[in-house]
Amino acid sequence: MKNLKLIILIFSISISCSQENLSDKYAESITSNELSDLLYEFASDKFEGRETGEPGQKLAVNFIDTLPWESMKIKIFGKDVVIPRLQCWIGDEDCNYKYSGKTLNRQEWSNELTMIRERILQESEQDFNSVLVNYYRDGRDSMGWHSDDEKELGPNPNIASISFGSERNLVFRNKITKETINVPQLSGALYLIDGKTQECWEHSVKKTKKIISPRINLTFRNIIFRNNF
Repeated sequence: MKNLKLIILIFSISISCSQENLSDKYAESITSNELSDLLYEFASDKFEGRETGEPGQKLAVNFIDTLPWESMKIKIFGKDVVIPRLQCWIGDEDCNYKYSGKTLNRQEWSNELTMIRERILQESEQDFNSVLVNYYRDGRDSMGWHSDDEKELGPNPNIASISFGSERNLVFRNKITKETINVPQLSGALYLIDGKTQECWEHSVKKTKKIISPRINLTFRNIIFRNNF
């Protein structure tokens, strides 16, 4: 872990959301071609974590074996549905997190997660007080369309995301134009997502038959309003 390498990719799909015309507002967001130009600069074999035995794979195995995973149920059209992935919530004291009517059980920071948190602070100058860890066991696990805009996060929350293990696409969809942008989540790469992105875009991880190995995603957040439920 001392030599943990985080490939820093800072991208923003944020735009000015103060304009009166919503169609104009979203149309001015970054285009798929512009975002692709940014992403493919980083999509080369020099980045760690794709092969068995590399640091990213070792971290994924460590998290799979040691974190207390939860199988969450959420309400969809009045019915309890098990979400297609496992989760673990880690945060500072009083950093509770709730979505879809469910409160996640807070866990203490592990040594590995603390070191990653400190490295993100070093690279981004942002200190996040919590992290949601998602365990995608294979391509059958997924995440539906949503925005990270829960009230605990405050307005326009910045998010830091890093994945280890199998590469999956994070798909962004414009809330007005419905344009979609595929963002490859490279193992060991850090993505910093600007706060206004949540207002203008939603995102998901789709199911795929091509992926048979696991992926661990860490989504670092700041809980602004603590112990309010």
